[in-house]
Amino acid sequence: MSQDTVRKVIEDRWRERVKAQGFPTKGIKYQKLELEFFLGAMTAINAMDPNAEADKLSTLVPPAWVICPMSGRPIVEDHGGR
Repeated sequence: MSQDTVRKVIEDRWRERVKAQGFPTKGIKYQKLELEFFLGAMTAINAMDPNAEADKLSTLVPPAWVICPMSGRPIVEDHGGR
């Protein structure tokens, strides 16, 4: 499975969850819910496909999932974020 496939599948699941649960699509609550979801996804991916270098994330984890929250941007851009 490629990084692009993983990204698309997991981000689509997030969109489905937001819609099904009626989550807000911007603001602090959205930030926290999005971050918790993607931290869980990254942890699971890293456990299933660890990087050969133990201190690095799996190559299947898209860099944007780490960089976007650190820079105050939403991971899933189409929700408009903050």
